[in-house]
Amino acid sequence: MHNSSMDNSMIVWRKCTPFCDKSVECPEHHEILQAVVNCTDQLGHLSNLEVLKNNIEKNESMGWDKNSEIPDPVRENCLPLIHWAASLGKCNALEWMLNSGFDSKVTSSLPESLGENALHRCVIFLYKSRPKFTTKELRPKFRKVCSLLSNLLSIPEFLNSNTPLHTAATMLLNSDSRLVFFVTAIDVMAAQTREMSEEQRSAVLDSRNNEGNTCLHILAHIHEKGKIDYACQSIAALLRAGADKTMKNDNDQTPLDIAIQKGCNSIVDELVKIVYPSHTTSTSGDCHDPRSLMTMVEIPSRSRASPISSLSLQRPYYSSDISRSPTRSRSPLHGSPDSPGLHSHYNDRDLPMVEPGLYKIKQEGDLKIDSADSSQNGHIYPMSPSSLSDSNFDVNSPLLNHLREAGLLSEVSNLLGRAKARDEGQLRRYQQQAKDLDTQIVYKLKEIDRINQEVETLRLKRNRCDEEEASLRKRLASCSSAIRELPREMISGHIKSSASPPISSNTL
Repeated sequence: MHNSSMDNSMIVWRKCTPFCDKSVECPEHHEILQAVVNCTDQLGHLSNLEVLKNNIEKNESMGWDKNSEIPDPVRENCLPLIHWAASLGKCNALEWMLNSGFDSKVTSSLPESLGENALHRCVIFLYKSRPKFTTKELRPKFRKVCSLLSNLLSIPEFLNSNTPLHTAATMLLNSDSRLVFFVTAIDVMAAQTREMSEEQRSAVLDSRNNEGNTCLHILAHIHEKGKIDYACQSIAALLRAGADKTMKNDNDQTPLDIAIQKGCNSIVDELVKIVYPSHTTSTSGDCHDPRSLMTMVEIPSRSRASPISSLSLQRPYYSSDISRSPTRSRSPLHGSPDSPGLHSHYNDRDLPMVEPGLYKIKQEGDLKIDSADSSQNGHIYPMSPSSLSDSNFDVNSPLLNHLREAGLLSEVSNLLGRAKARDEGQLRRYQQQAKDLDTQIVYKLKEIDRINQEVETLRLKRNRCDEEEASLRKRLASCSSAIRELPREMISGHIKSSASPPISSNTL
């Protein structure tokens, strides 16, 4: 009983919001607003969630709609309850609201509202609600709110059509403090898109506002010395998530064009890098291994050489009874149990084994595959033996016969198709980088022309200075000659008269 009374006495009930001016006396805030302000993310009665529920039920019985604004006496506080939960980082309350039928997409109906949703509010106000919290402490809260409201990532506000991602980039561009928080917000929202489909991901990362700007366009405008590193971090996070850096705004500018125009070399370098997007999920079933094909295919042998690396083989000696090993070594496709698995969906446990040491390898050439059979409309299909028969090598070669008898031909064809798709994707990335570098070269050449013009102007000014100097030297020489021609008496008399002091009235 004593402990319970101590717990109750230690609870501090806040009657104002974190945004209230402490130097001004506030009116009595609405009980629902006070309840959500005092909610915590602790467990049990310490969460104060029951107080919020009771206040909501009480006001609903009096005709209040849970998706309407809180009728607070301070007009600026008249926002939907779910907006307040997101702005304050009240994750327990927010999760309960979403599970209780609150509309996550609700916006304020006030005339001055810009149509921001709850996630917009979180980006703008979360760090202000916890001024003593570091960004490291705020990151888990923002990540949780972003996860709960992930359906709002692609929804823009009414005025400028800015999504929450646009808002975070704009805050980074225009703010002078708490820049790390906005970088964190962009990083968290970009990471959230990795769990989405390609279409949903593009709707978030490549969304354009009223000026046609994506988030990358806004970040490319940053050129202040103290913000460049933060902008580069955010750009890298967006590109890793799969943002399209080739999109143009209404001025027909890509983010790279803007960065070059601003003269920020660090951001230019970040935009021309080759970035491999890392997605948690993929819309296609194929996952392209960044390693070479030689590490993708393993047929056990005494040596480390792979039979796939050559086509021309000496006649192998086939054993009529190929014994199967009871245990199979781990394929490099799977890697170690602790490391991230490449091609984790690929399982080769049931594939037939090939007897080691049955053939010798002679290196001659690379395997050529008809691209029409391995890739159609951007999708990779396993190559059938019939498609292999149309290629430039002998379908009756010992290697193909051996793979066919071992039941590995379709698997090898599938891996070859994946390798081809991987190389094509890498080729496209290099082509895009080459295009970006060409743009940068053109800009630098224009800069060189401008500098050459400035140098030419300076040379003309220098020539005029030389001409003026020569003219003055001639005049000085003429003066010197004239002085030498004058009688010495006139010169000395002139000097004496100029050296004698003037006679003052006091002397007289």
